[in-house]
Amino acid sequence: MPIYFYIIRLPSPKVHTQSNIEANGKLDWQLIYILIMLFFFYVGAEVGYGNWLFTYTIKSNLASQVTASYLTSNFWLSFTIGRLVGIPIASRYKPQLIMLVDLAFCLISIIVILLWPDSLTVLWIGTIGLGFGMASFFPSAMVYAGRVMHLSGKVTGFFLFGSGGGGMVLPFLIGQLIEPIGPHSMMWIILIDLIINFGLLCGLLAYQQKQSINVSETL
Repeated sequence: MPIYFYIIRLPSPKVHTQSNIEANGKLDWQLIYILIMLFFFYVGAEVGYGNWLFTYTIKSNLASQVTASYLTSNFWLSFTIGRLVGIPIASRYKPQLIMLVDLAFCLISIIVILLWPDSLTVLWIGTIGLGFGMASFFPSAMVYAGRVMHLSGKVTGFFLFGSGGGGMVLPFLIGQLIEPIGPHSMMWIILIDLIINFGLLCGLLAYQQKQSINVSETL
C-alpha cells in the first residue's frame, strides 16, 4: 500500500518517439534481436546465480548447508529490496543509465568474488551486490524497449522467449561444468555472461543513437 500511494502521485511519463517503426510500418528487427539477447543473458545470470549459489558454497567448502541456505535467501532478499528501491530511482533517471549502472555493479561484485574465492565474507558482500545490481535491470530494459518501440504482444512474446531461454540454458551450462571443472566455473560463467550483456547494452545504445540521428536527418 505505501508504494501505491507513492506511485499514484507521480506525473504521467512523457510520450517518446518510437524510432524503430519505419515509414512502411515495419519493425526494426535488428533492434529487437539485440534486446532479445539482452534479456537472454540477463535472466541467465540471475537464475544461474540464484539456483547454483547453494551448491557453489557447499562444494567450495565455504560454509555449512544452513549458512549456504541463508546466503541464497539473502541473494533473493537483496534482489527484492533492490526492486523496491528501483521504483523511485526509475522516476528520476533514464532506463539506459540504470541498466549501465546495474551491469557495472554486477561486474564489480562478481570480480570481487573471483579475486577472493576462499572468503565467505567476500561471498556475502558480492552476493548482496549482485542481488541489488540485478534487481532493476529487467524492468528498466522493458521500460527502455517501450520508449523506443511499440510493445505489441508479438514483440513482448519474443522478449519473454529470450528471457525464458536464458533462464534454462545458462543454469544448465553451469550444472554441466560445475562437477567436472569445479565450483568456480559457475562464477566464471556468470562473469562471461555479464561481460557479453554489457557489450550488448553498449551496442544497443550506440545503434539506437545512430538510428535517432538518421531519423533526425531525414526530417
